[in-house]
Amino acid sequence: MELLLLRHGIAIDRDDPDCPPEEQRQLTAEGERRTRDCALGLRALGVEPAGVYASPLLRALQTASIAADVLCGDPRAVKEWPELAYWVDPELALAKADALGPGLHVLVGHRPHLDLLLAAAVGVDEPFTVLKKSGAALVARSRGHAGELRWLFAPSQLRQLGRR
Repeated sequence: MELLLLRHGIAIDRDDPDCPPEEQRQLTAEGERRTRDCALGLRALGVEPAGVYASPLLRALQTASIAADVLCGDPRAVKEWPELAYWVDPELALAKADALGPGLHVLVGHRPHLDLLLAAAVGVDEPFTVLKKSGAALVARSRGHAGELRWLFAPSQLRQLGRR
């Protein structure tokens, strides 16, 4: 199986006077545009997900919906996973992902949760990455075994790939 970890796009700033509660922080217009451009980069890499899963926080659900639209042709193909919320132990998300079976599965979440999840997926104790907003990493993994990091792209790299 392959796990594609995708960090949510640019959301409204916490210091903005119009910022809603944390769970309802939405993507900005720029965040939506950049996320779509990054998803086009993922498509250029040949990403064809068997499933798209997202943290229940709005910005992650919006990011997942954009990715599902670009990569699957259906923005509603997203399944909400509480295990991808940033306050949940990343090992719980990894255990749930291990049960998904073959194919490529997109997991959309937050920092530092995704960096911790990536570390656990490849069998190391400490994070060795910092996924930027709309950045992505691909891990090949067999259930219960340490995986292999296949690639990691910054959002600027994904956007550039999407323009080709």
